[in-house]
Amino acid sequence: LNRYIAMMLDIKFGVSSLFREKLKKDKLITSFSIDREFVDDYYLIVLKAVSNKPDELIERIKKEFENIEVDEREIERLKKVLISSNVMMSDDINSFVYDLTSDILNYNKVLYDKIDSFRLLNKKEYMKILSDIDFANSSTIIITPKNSQM
Repeated sequence: LNRYIAMMLDIKFGVSSLFREKLKKDKLITSFSIDREFVDDYYLIVLKAVSNKPDELIERIKKEFENIEVDEREIERLKKVLISSNVMMSDDINSFVYDLTSDILNYNKVLYDKIDSFRLLNKKEYMKILSDIDFANSSTIIITPKNSQM
């Protein structure tokens, strides 16, 4: 579940996503980040952005979640990125330790078969998992500076 949601977030909202590039081009964001975490029985997806047009940005994000399907090429490209990133991480001790710590915190064990699990990612399972998620169940918070005229 976690890998597929992470994959969806990376494809749809990641640093190199077409969506994020369009938001930058349209000058809707100056910064954008994604977080996700399990809380009790819930999986929270948190999108944070700095924007001068928050209402338009929120509307675009909602539309992007409505069109959650991806094509097979996007999944294959992301699998390659995940595998190469995992291999390259082994050269960076800080990243390696962070990854091990993250495994223990998220799964209560070290995941030794990550590359194999990346290779098994597929569109059919992706669509099955995402069809069970209610993306309409959301909350929005807009924080504006005290002297802002938004």
